[in-house]
Amino acid sequence: MDVLYITGRGGSLNKEIAVYLARNIRGFEGIAVDTQLLKRRPLEQVELIRQKMAEDPTRLVIANSYGAYLVSHALAQILVVN
Repeated sequence: MDVLYITGRGGSLNKEIAVYLARNIRGFEGIAVDTQLLKRRPLEQVELIRQKMAEDPTRLVIANSYGAYLVSHALAQILVVN
């Protein structure tokens, strides 16, 4: 099963659940909501998440805190477009 994981604000793909998922899931991909991502405007953050989700709409998305907030906005955009 492929998984897209989005961290919470200030998160890292080198710690905690991201490391666990990367070790145990062959199709793991992650997005860190780190200082680089947070420098972007909020709509750009949502668009990045939407694009990643659109790359493989069948994969499971796991998101934490602010990452889940971005996912919910990305899903709303996908539903409006479709």
